[in-house]
Amino acid sequence: MIAISCALLAISPAVVFFVASQLVQGIARAFFWTSSQTHAVRTSAAPVSGLRDVNLAAGIGALLGPTVAGYLWEASVQLPLMMGIVAGSVAVVPAALLIRFPPFAARPSSPTGRDVRLWRRPGVNAACWMNTGAGVWKSLLDSYVPLALSLAGQPAAVIGILLSIANATVLVGSTASGWVRRRGVRASLVIGMIATGLGLAAVGPFAGLTAPVAIALAISGIGAGVLQTVGPAIAAEKVHPEERGDALALTGTFRATALFLSPLGMAGLVTLVPVTAALLAAGLLIITPAATTWRSNKDVD
Repeated sequence: MIAISCALLAISPAVVFFVASQLVQGIARAFFWTSSQTHAVRTSAAPVSGLRDVNLAAGIGALLGPTVAGYLWEASVQLPLMMGIVAGSVAVVPAALLIRFPPFAARPSSPTGRDVRLWRRPGVNAACWMNTGAGVWKSLLDSYVPLALSLAGQPAAVIGILLSIANATVLVGSTASGWVRRRGVRASLVIGMIATGLGLAAVGPFAGLTAPVAIALAISGIGAGVLQTVGPAIAAEKVHPEERGDALALTGTFRATALFLSPLGMAGLVTLVPVTAALLAAGLLIITPAATTWRSNKDVD
């Protein structure tokens, strides 16, 4: 589906092709998110170690991909898309060689639905909010953070470097995820949420100052790396083995919802206050679930 997405854009830049390409790519990314994490959990002795490796690989790809695409773009607009088609097609081969596990066994559910009970469970609820925080951060990093920096007078090249710092420190957070997870569920929630939220909140007031923004984005990136790695690991650990697929899909749904709604919420907020103030509010809002889920996870390790 990634190959098809790139092929649609290579055929034509018309709006209908662009929309179709984005829909196909979105479905592919949803499949990647759930299936890669589930496979990592099922092949690892400890969920957090498998998810750490997956997120490190993804982070490296996120850093290298735009750089390579930029160089290819200078040669031809179509060349990055052609390379995307080739990469997506070639990736089918190693994917076909993965260990094949049987599907998860069906679990009895209540008339109200299994997912409703699942996201309320101690540990799983924290994991869902951790993925929500990571989704909000990623969404705003790709949209309103560059806008705030641009409005503050930061040059385009500096903005690119600052965003690269944020993406690079996500790898640091993923690497440290094992240490953070050993501190317990509540500690993981608080460490990840506070680092992500306060780091993002500081970007608004200091948008015009390069060094403070770099530090703030680095801190928020580390927090986001912790959230997106430890969160799904906790969800996988706190459910029956046959419910791990559901749990990871559930945390992914929370992340996807945050990715979708955050820019819409910011669009409404910036009609009332400046972008810098809106980022400050969004960063503080990320921290809120840490307080609301603290008591429900009192006895969860």
